[in-house]
Amino acid sequence: MIELSTAVQEQKRMKLRRFLERLAEDETLRCTETNREHSLSEMLALSGWRPSSNSIDIAELLTVLLHKKGKKSCAGQLMEHILRGGTIEEFLANDSWRLEIDEHRNKH
Repeated sequence: MIELSTAVQEQKRMKLRRFLERLAEDETLRCTETNREHSLSEMLALSGWRPSSNSIDIAELLTVLLHKKGKKSCAGQLMEHILRGGTIEEFLANDSWRLEIDEHRNKH
């Protein structure tokens, strides 16, 4: 049982690593004059979200920010979109990807 748990944790780590690598390669996230980077404290203030403990669940924060932007999506859906080769810009601009993700989940 411990081996299975370790394997699942390792798979999650690898998936997160691939997601972060793809985000790092996403040209739409490059800092420009009109698109500057925000600190974590700025994102927390913008979201109005208050963590329930001293730790911050980045997935939960991202989901709150997406909802503030008028999206019904969550951080997990964003992650799946990015891992399938999409960009942040596409994700924010288009809701048709949601059907693809739902169909993909239903198959597996």
